[in-house]
Amino acid sequence: MYDALFSEIQLGNHTLENRIIFHGPTTGFARDGKVTTQLVAYYLERAKGGAGLIELEPCLVFDKTCWAAWREFSELIHTYGTRVVARLNTSISTIKDTTELICEAGFDGIALDFSKEAEKDMEAQALVRDISERYGGRLIIGIHIPAAWVSTSHSERPAPEDSAVTRWKASGASYLILSENDNGFSETVKSNLTIPVGKSVDLNDPEQCSEVIASGSADLIDLSEQLICDPYWPMKAQLGREKEIRKFIYDEAEGASMQDVGHIVCALNPYLGQEGKYSEYNMTPAAKCKSIVIVGGGPAGMQAAITASQRGHNVFLCERKNELGGKMNDGKLADAVTWFIDEMKRNQVDVHLGLPVTAEHIAAHKPDIVIMTSNGERKAMIPALRKKGIQVIEIDKNGCSIGSAIKSGFQVAIGL
Repeated sequence: MYDALFSEIQLGNHTLENRIIFHGPTTGFARDGKVTTQLVAYYLERAKGGAGLIELEPCLVFDKTCWAAWREFSELIHTYGTRVVARLNTSISTIKDTTELICEAGFDGIALDFSKEAEKDMEAQALVRDISERYGGRLIIGIHIPAAWVSTSHSERPAPEDSAVTRWKASGASYLILSENDNGFSETVKSNLTIPVGKSVDLNDPEQCSEVIASGSADLIDLSEQLICDPYWPMKAQLGREKEIRKFIYDEAEGASMQDVGHIVCALNPYLGQEGKYSEYNMTPAAKCKSIVIVGGGPAGMQAAITASQRGHNVFLCERKNELGGKMNDGKLADAVTWFIDEMKRNQVDVHLGLPVTAEHIAAHKPDIVIMTSNGERKAMIPALRKKGIQVIEIDKNGCSIGSAIKSGFQVAIGL
C-alpha cells in the first residue's frame, strides 16, 4: 500500500526503508543541549512509528562528555530500522571535528542547514565536498538550502557545466531539502540534480503523500508536524489503518508549537513529552477495572473516555446534545472530531447522545466514578451524586484551549 512512499531509497551506503523524514524542531527536552531520557523517548517513539530517517533538532551538544549517551541513543534508534543524523550549525570551524565525534557515536550522518544563509552557496558546497571526500559513502550528508540556489530562469534547459545545479550534483551531498520558498524550482531542475530532493508538505493523507513521490516532485517527504501529532503515522499508513491516524491541525492557535511552558506542545497529542511513560501503544493497565460515566462529549470528555478505556475501564459517555465535539466543531477541527468519534468506537466506549443528563440518570448506571466536564448545570448535580456515595471528578475547562482540555481529560484518566 502506498508503494512509492514506502519504497526504499539509497543515501550513500545507507538504505532508508521508506521516504519519510522526521526533521525535528526544537523540543525543549534536552538539558543544556545534552541528551536526556525525555529526549530519547521522544525520538524513539518516532522510530517505533516507522520514520525512515530522523534528523535531530538543532543546537544539541556533541562532545566527549556525552559521547556514551549519544552512542546508546543511536543504537536504540537503529533497533527499529530507522537512520538518524545529527543536525549541526553552519560554523565551518567546528563542523569537521564534531562530525568525527558523531560518527564514533554511531550516527549515520549529519545534516547542515544553510536555508537562511543566502550568500554561502559556494562555501557550503566546498564544505560538503570536503566532508564527502573524507568519509565517502559511509556518511549520510543532508543539506538544507534555499531553493534559489538550484533554481534558474532557464530551468527548462539542461544545467550548464558551471551552474549551481551541476556543482551541487558533484558536491557529495546525499540529499537536499529545499526551503519553503521554491519559486522557480522546476521538475527539470530536479531531474538535473540527480541528488535525492526532500520536500515538506502540509498533507495528512498518505495517498497524497505517496503521489508526491510517485509524480517525481520529490524523492523524500518531510512529515515532521504530522509525526509530532501522531508518531505512528507511517506504521498506520503502511498497515492500511489510515483512519486511525491522528491528523495534525494546520492552525497557529492549535497546532504544534513552543509555548510559555518551555517545551513543544501539540493540541491533539496528549502523550507528547511523556513518551517514556505513556503512548498510544504503551498504556499501563489499571490495577482494578472500574465502571466510569463521563458527562460531556467535548474534547476533554472524549479524551478521558479513550484513555480510561485503553487502561481497561468500562466507560459510558453521555452527552445531552445530539453531536459530539463541543467547541471542536468550530473552525478547522472537523477531521479531529471524526478521529475522536472513531477512536472511541475502536476502544469500545459506550456513547449515548441526546439523553437527559441528571443525577438520577447517572446513578442508574451504578458507576464507581463520574468524570464531569464543568459548567453551571452539571455542577449542580455533584452534591446529589456524592450523597449517593459516587466519586465525582470534575474537569474545569472553562476558558482553556482545546489542547489544554484534551490534556486535562488525559491526565484525569491516567490517574484512575
